[in-house]
Amino acid sequence: PPHGIACDRRPLAISLADRRLDRWTAVAVATHDLELDEAALVPALRADTGYVGVLGARSKIPDRQRRLLAAGVPAPDIDRLHAPIGLPIDGHAPWEVAVAVIAEIVAERAARQRSVASVARQHAAA
Repeated sequence: PPHGIACDRRPLAISLADRRLDRWTAVAVATHDLELDEAALVPALRADTGYVGVLGARSKIPDRQRRLLAAGVPAPDIDRLHAPIGLPIDGHAPWEVAVAVIAEIVAERAARQRSVASVARQHAAA
């Protein structure tokens, strides 16, 4: 795929088994099904994935967090979950949600790079 971007519509178990989930990987889940969401979120949060977000109502977040804990995902990993997905631009059309998600992924990556650079400067000054 161009620039390492891929959209995989195969069943989750097959798709995720073929993916190397690393800090450069963004996983955006938008199934509207808690069980399918969980099937994607558990491996994505357990890996060193750069971004993990899920579409859904704010009211479902506590239930989603409980389900992830019950599935064995550690609380610090659950804290990395962006829910609801995307920057809060009050978009409702599919293209607006897509823009908000991409913007959040880019912002998260930039913040992570600033953090790494800050730590490197601190070590160099020591």
